[in-house]
Amino acid sequence: MMATWNIVKYTLIEAIRNKIYFISFIFALVLLFLARALAALSFSEQGVMFFDFSLAGLNLIGVFLAIFLGVFLLQKECEPKALLLVLSKPISHTQYLCGKFIGYYISIFFVLLLTAAILMLIFVLYDVSINAHFFAAFAGILLDVFVCLSFVFFFSQITKLFLAMAFSFCFWLICHAHNGLKYLLENSSETSLKVVNFVVNTVAPNFSTWNFKDLYYLEKLVIADYLYAGIYAFAWGAFYFLCAILIFRKKDCV
Repeated sequence: MMATWNIVKYTLIEAIRNKIYFISFIFALVLLFLARALAALSFSEQGVMFFDFSLAGLNLIGVFLAIFLGVFLLQKECEPKALLLVLSKPISHTQYLCGKFIGYYISIFFVLLLTAAILMLIFVLYDVSINAHFFAAFAGILLDVFVCLSFVFFFSQITKLFLAMAFSFCFWLICHAHNGLKYLLENSSETSLKVVNFVVNTVAPNFSTWNFKDLYYLEKLVIADYLYAGIYAFAWGAFYFLCAILIFRKKDCV
């Protein structure tokens, strides 16, 4: 346990030194003000539009960081020469990968938390109501990043840098396509579409399960739905991360 925690601390220190977080934070601020500009184009429901665009931008920042960290930095640090010194100490492959995952997730969490705090201040300035649904939507973004980071770790173990990035982003899009495929299936009798829908439902989690941005005007929070979303996300995240560990343990890293 101590070895894993040491890897987490080292990862967080490296994250602070990495300029990608500063760039992501600036980009997030740009997205927030862009969301306000887009919402102003609507003469009605500006608050809802601003809420939706802002959280969508926040989600994109989290996914971008998950893909960048889980592929670019992880593959760089998992080169044989880089791992030689680390794994020569009393630490296992599993502990190393767990430490990296936790460290990356915590660092992404703080970037999103700081951006969300600034977003709340912007909401106050523009008289956009902040209620429990805002925090529920933010929790959904964290679940999105958790699952995304887990399959990014998986793809980073089975292919090279740019392919892993491309696969991760495309797979994230597929995970958001469940409802679209369901709609197409209801309005089409194509057998090939049924096969695609079956494959997607089998291998890709449905990210709309924790997409709580659309609940902005609902008066009641259904706790059971949030519990289900949390368990569902944890199960899929654990599955992909376990696959990443199994592959990583078989690699001849040292």
